[in-house]
Amino acid sequence: MFKSTFDKQVFLLRGKFPLLLLLIVTMVMLTGCPYSTFRQLDEQPQFPTQPIFLGVWNGTSINESSGKRTAVELHISGQDEFHYGLKFIGFFGKVDRKKRPLLDTVQATAFMSQVDQRNILNIKSDGRTFLVVFEYDEKDQISLLPLAEQFTSFFIQNNADLRKAVSNHFKTRLFPAFDETFCLRNMRRVSQSIPQ
Repeated sequence: MFKSTFDKQVFLLRGKFPLLLLLIVTMVMLTGCPYSTFRQLDEQPQFPTQPIFLGVWNGTSINESSGKRTAVELHISGQDEFHYGLKFIGFFGKVDRKKRPLLDTVQATAFMSQVDQRNILNIKSDGRTFLVVFEYDEKDQISLLPLAEQFTSFFIQNNADLRKAVSNHFKTRLFPAFDETFCLRNMRRVSQSIPQ
């Protein structure tokens, strides 16, 4: 029936191929995305915007798989008493017809929450909320560390569940699960005023 062991292996895998393909695609999707949700940590913002965070910041993101560095400029403005306006400017994979990289801009709004003494930005863009740990240090540098997709296996039904899952993650992990490809560490201030 089978001419070789290779033919036998191909025959045995034929029925399992769709399942294997689905598993591979799912793994790639889960490891390549920052966590996003339709929920947020607080119903309403609790912390007013801080003038010290406003301005133009420069940093670099590093792709985990390729090691490629991408320069990113971040504009942080105050939208109102509790919300920040964010504008990320960089080369994020968009190309023209000749496959040359195009400068791209991603705009979002955000507000600050705190979970277990950690500042977390609830960044809203395209109807989704991304949870990003926000760190500011004495060298006047900021870091934005988005939680990775696999940070929780719980089904999040409401804002309280999300807060509980984030708190549990920080309490049970020696190293929190950040999506390293999208991390912006030690961004330096370029200007305190935002260009129009």
